[in-house]
Amino acid sequence: MSSTPTQADGNSVLWPMLNSPWFGLLITVVIGVAGLYAGWIFYRRQKTVPSVVTSAKSIVLVAPAHATIESQLEISFNGLAVPQVTSSVIAIWNNGTTIFRRNDIADKDPLKLRLTNGSFLQVTIDGTSRTVIGAQIKFTNNKEFLVSFDFLEPKDAIIIRALHTGTHGDLRITGTLIGLPEGLKFFNPAGKKLLSSDKIDKAFIAAMVTTLVAGSTAMWLKSGWRSGLIIPAGVVGFILGAVLLIWIVEMVGARWKKNVPNVVLDNADLRRSLELQKLFGRI
Repeated sequence: MSSTPTQADGNSVLWPMLNSPWFGLLITVVIGVAGLYAGWIFYRRQKTVPSVVTSAKSIVLVAPAHATIESQLEISFNGLAVPQVTSSVIAIWNNGTTIFRRNDIADKDPLKLRLTNGSFLQVTIDGTSRTVIGAQIKFTNNKEFLVSFDFLEPKDAIIIRALHTGTHGDLRITGTLIGLPEGLKFFNPAGKKLLSSDKIDKAFIAAMVTTLVAGSTAMWLKSGWRSGLIIPAGVVGFILGAVLLIWIVEMVGARWKKNVPNVVLDNADLRRSLELQKLFGRI
């Protein structure tokens, strides 16, 4: 004759599990590891991090469709014959936690945008995060121009639009800022780590999963297969599902956009380019 499970039967399985010393040890270790990692995150957030990054997107506006008609087709810009016309949008912004001022731009190596091939036709400042940062551009010749500002606080940005006869690969952004020994870097949204850094992320997740699996296995062996399997398996499944959910949100979500100024995201070309970089993991 079969009997239906009662609340007492459930308590007879759950109560010994909750009172098991292995369960207490498991919770203590998990909380301890999470606390240590939380402390590490707060420590990193308080650190001074100098960083200035760039991003660019280029689109060929006018060019010969086929090489066979290139010699028979003439393209001109303001009466000047050109081989093609390319539109590039360039963003420069403070991605760190420090302030950069005009005096931080090295006199012997100022910030500049240059072409390795082709020449600039027209360059304008397309937008800034705030007008008070005093963004300016100055031509030196048709292959390069200087970029300057009064100051750049965290998330301050400069958007520059350039028409030129080169390609995306011909653009170079160079210069030296005092206090930024690593120099300017291209912003890579795909390189944003899940928590703080690649090695620490892997160590943290591995420690959490190992602790849960080891603790659940110990409780299972201690309590027996029938009484000890259901709850540990549920705990492990829940934690692994949570980790997977966090990973999915990080991969397809928009958390990386918190590091990008609004003036950059408001530019459709730059935003689309960054979203594709995030999706495919490449620049």
